[in-house]
Amino acid sequence: MPAHENEVFAQELCRIHKRKNVGISIEQARSIARQTRDRMKLLERHKQPIRPAEVSKALNRVAKNLNAASQDIERLGRAYVLHVFAAAGFPPDGDDKDIVEYLSLLSDLAEWTSAAAATAASLPETKADQRGGRSADVPFHRAVFALAGIYAATLRVAPTHVIDPGTGLRSSCFDEFVFAAVKMFVSRDNRPGSRATDVAIARAVRDWNNSKPRSRRRSPP
Repeated sequence: MPAHENEVFAQELCRIHKRKNVGISIEQARSIARQTRDRMKLLERHKQPIRPAEVSKALNRVAKNLNAASQDIERLGRAYVLHVFAAAGFPPDGDDKDIVEYLSLLSDLAEWTSAAAATAASLPETKADQRGGRSADVPFHRAVFALAGIYAATLRVAPTHVIDPGTGLRSSCFDEFVFAAVKMFVSRDNRPGSRATDVAIARAVRDWNNSKPRSRRRSPP
């Protein structure tokens, strides 16, 4: 599987550079693909921090699901207790009192969770949270900076971050390389949004250029 992923990504790198008339050999593409996969897979060990605005939304979803569960249990009645007791290995001796207790607990949890969601939504950090996708964390920024080094060392060109003023879309080979790497090698649960990825690329390019002597910098056409 890793070898297949690497080859697919190497071919994608060749297509990206061909579209922009920038030279890259299949050997260079494969070297970049192998190093990129190894580096990006490290992100799987880091859980993305949840955004403040997402906390309130998640709590509301939990409250909604708790209310739905309460309605289902009430509809199932004694059948719910019998099936749950059997699955848990307990004697099937539950009665209506058990159902009432379960419903009361779920009702309380739903109410408390809904109140917690309202509190979370009112917090200053939630109100200040920007929309536009999940924010990238430090490990992701470090990974993109590492990709800048891999890209530069293999192709002997400086990574760039370019936004087309006419379309507002990213347009450098390095931009497309990073987005392709995120899509290929980072699981959906750990994948930052487009805006967060753009920010990480811009920061990585800036930091990479600041870390190198000017005489060694050469940007691709």
